[in-house]
Amino acid sequence: MIIDDLGYIHIFFGGHGDSARHGENPLGDVHDGRNKHIVSKKPYDITAWIELDNIPPFGNYNQAIKMDNGDIY
Repeated sequence: MIIDDLGYIHIFFGGHGDSARHGENPLGDVHDGRNKHIVSKKPYDITAWIELDNIPPFGNYNQAIKMDNGDIY
């Protein structure tokens, strides 16, 4: 979980390979689960979320980092 400079809460979760319908997993086998990135609709508010489609479905043990300039990787 990371809070960006505007106060929006970002959560990264899921993983463990996703399913074969997303293609070949270059990181290993396919299983259940998909990497996901959600962000709060309002700053500092956990009551509503938007799912973003900006990370690959494969992989696990997600980690994100916020740089000093506010960029999130």
